[in-house]
Amino acid sequence: GVAPVPLASGLVRWQREAFFASLLVVLLAVYLRGRWTSDALARKWMDHTRDVWQSAFAAFPGATRPTLKRVADHEFELRATGCDVSPATMATVRCVKRHDLYSTLLSLAGRRVLPRYDSVTIDVALESARFAKFEFAFVRATHEGDVRDELGNLAPELRRAERPAALPEQFVAAGDRNTGSLLPAIFGSDLSTLLSHAEHISFFRVTDRHLARDHKCVLSLGVLLPTSASALADWNVHADLLSIALAAAARVARGDVQRPSGYARSTAALVGAAAKDAAAVSNTPAESAKSRASEAKRERQKRLEAAAHERKQSKREALLNDPEALAKFDKREEKRKMKKHIKIMRS
Repeated sequence: GVAPVPLASGLVRWQREAFFASLLVVLLAVYLRGRWTSDALARKWMDHTRDVWQSAFAAFPGATRPTLKRVADHEFELRATGCDVSPATMATVRCVKRHDLYSTLLSLAGRRVLPRYDSVTIDVALESARFAKFEFAFVRATHEGDVRDELGNLAPELRRAERPAALPEQFVAAGDRNTGSLLPAIFGSDLSTLLSHAEHISFFRVTDRHLARDHKCVLSLGVLLPTSASALADWNVHADLLSIALAAAARVARGDVQRPSGYARSTAALVGAAAKDAAAVSNTPAESAKSRASEAKRERQKRLEAAAHERKQSKREALLNDPEALAKFDKREEKRKMKKHIKIMRS
């Protein structure tokens, strides 16, 4: 017959199985609770800003009304088009990875885990025809390292600017030289309202040198979400902040914001320690050779883009006598530009 299993061996096996079963239950509970909390925060933000989106934009790709699409367990996005001042706008909701037990334990242990807070980033692409060509940003001092990705290719190019007098002390300004007068010019009469909600703001930036090739001019606003979906007073400010961002984008896109006198491009990379280190080696022979190679590559890319643009224009002119074919051509081009812009925004 079958030999009986020793009692001690069976107990050890049972304890091992009970441990792994308990661990699985804990992981599942943390995942579901974290995912539910992130969903609740995203839905609450959408509920409080939906009216602003519907009044400002005519279309929402992939949806018939403003709707957040989940792109990760802790991340959601909303895309909008059909605005007079913006060919494409994206809102990205990023929540703390509370669904991830490992990230949660690291955070409790004092380790830096990104994102450290729940936030929304609103990116408004601007038509560049009337853009006055300048760069300006202000960032909450405690978030400077966290928003380096949101600053994108601006991070190594901007230098720390003098903080405008109206800006609260918890923020630091970054931008090209002599940009102190841009704050009231960009926000106009909304400036006082914006500053009254300063505790909800993570960062703001406007640039004419974004990574996107089709839309180099982008205005971005990073907003902090309340830690509780039931904090009604804190949620009510989000519609105001979205409206302020869109109004600021309209001023910049219309050319209402002029370059300040004495304006000059910054040439040193002075935002953050990593950027300073990069500036320290930028004059080495190897770095110079690399810079020349990069410049040559950019020139070749510009020539290729110019040739492609000419071909598209020729195709479009050939279709001027066929309205139906012309409409299809324009629709394909708009869809292609939108996909490229969204891909770059998400990166």
